[in-house]
Amino acid sequence: MNFFCTKKLFEEINYNIQPIDKKRWDRDPELSSGVGRQMTKRLSKYNMYGPMNSLLIGGGSESKMNPTERVKTPVTALVEKSTDNNITFSLASIPSRESALRQSIASFYDQCDRIFVYLNNYSHIPPFLNDSKIDVRFNQEDIGDIGKFACAFDYGYWFTVDDDIIYPPDYVKRMTARIEKYNRNKIICVHGTIIEKFPIKDFRRDKKACHYKSRLDTDTPVHMVGTGTMAMHTSTMNVSQDMFLKPNMADVWFSLEAQKQKIGLISIERPQKWLIDAGELNKNETIYKSVTAKNKHLGPINDFGVWDLY
Repeated sequence: MNFFCTKKLFEEINYNIQPIDKKRWDRDPELSSGVGRQMTKRLSKYNMYGPMNSLLIGGGSESKMNPTERVKTPVTALVEKSTDNNITFSLASIPSRESALRQSIASFYDQCDRIFVYLNNYSHIPPFLNDSKIDVRFNQEDIGDIGKFACAFDYGYWFTVDDDIIYPPDYVKRMTARIEKYNRNKIICVHGTIIEKFPIKDFRRDKKACHYKSRLDTDTPVHMVGTGTMAMHTSTMNVSQDMFLKPNMADVWFSLEAQKQKIGLISIERPQKWLIDAGELNKNETIYKSVTAKNKHLGPINDFGVWDLY
């Protein structure tokens, strides 16, 4: 009835819907056409997404196929119009961080409207994620930190966070205030990085970090955001999962796209330890250590040339 797709969908089904067996309606004449069911089965190997709430309004018109069914179950929207101040959080997790994930989500749960969680390599969905506010994508494919960008983005304020950080009670209030201070033209973060020379030869040595646990006395433009502490309005920048070419380098790919679109990144003023680590973490098991130890960041950073501060 209402869906968006690329041409690839039609190519996959060979531009053809197979005839629906008339026996489908023998027991229940008010069943739907069966076309959506057939397409879903034929396309089951692909990812499909739907809105959390219905955005449709039937308007009271008669259904020619199932007139009595439409009277019994009218098409009405749970949310009749979208707003520009919805708060969405998205994050990815790994099994060894399950305890930390629970702590992290608890810290911002009451500050948002929706939470998207991508579970990398989990063998189960933790019970605490069984919540109407939480949208879980459960997949044994490990796509690392790209998972936090695998959600369908609601229009409004969008926060990307990490499963090993505890966020303060005023996190959303302060971050959205900064977004509005810059008229939604900047992307806000707590953890940010300034690259001090180009080309960069050693990622750990040739940059200055505005670390998320450190005090910062004034808002500071940075070259790169830490996507575990990032917030933006979805109208600010075009974001696509396709721009993340390799896993566990989300900070680089996102910041590189901001450079291409000439969008400023701002690490905001805050007190010491405004953000803190969740408990029970293996400090040696971090994406930062695994990537920077091998300087995997350098190619994409240097290939772009000199980065600007906007």
